[in-house]
Amino acid sequence: MQSTSQFNPLWLLPIFPAFFIILWCSISFLISRLSGWSTLSNRFSSALPFSGQTWNWQSARMRLGTNYGSSLIVGADPSGIFLATIFLFRIGHAPLLLPWHEVSIRRDWQVLNFRYLELTLGREEQIPFRVNGRLADRLRTAAGTVGRSSPQACKQNNVSDKLLPPCTSVSSVVSALFRLRQKNAPAFARAFRNNNPD
Repeated sequence: MQSTSQFNPLWLLPIFPAFFIILWCSISFLISRLSGWSTLSNRFSSALPFSGQTWNWQSARMRLGTNYGSSLIVGADPSGIFLATIFLFRIGHAPLLLPWHEVSIRRDWQVLNFRYLELTLGREEQIPFRVNGRLADRLRTAAGTVGRSSPQACKQNNVSDKLLPPCTSVSSVVSALFRLRQKNAPAFARAFRNNNPD
């Protein structure tokens, strides 16, 4: 006797959307853990709208080589740097707002005609953040002068000499980096002193 009930693959169709959503959320959450985004959100998560200039569909590399290709919203103003993801990757990626004294320059380099700048986000977290030269120029322009007005103000804001010298301007540091064609310590020291006179 043959059973009259047969397996119908169409029964699985309602399951696929739920499976895909769960898989997508899991991947987004895992990326936030690997990249260091979730680590930064412990101190720099921001629920307030960012009023500075922003640029959509930006790309960057973070910790462990995680790549955010055309999926970031990056912003900057004299108070700090703003980072968020597009809606599809929002799971595990709370918007971030880091003050400039929590950002330092790790290195810059050029491959053929392509420039790159790698920042370190968070004095404690030390998360790498690599962007192309075009976005770095935009950040420099939007940041403006973010130096403090006095050594006392610098001390109150806990600016670390290992990251950015007290009362300096992030934009002037980035400008000095991009003006250097030869990466040598004396040249950098001269450019840095010119941009940060006593």
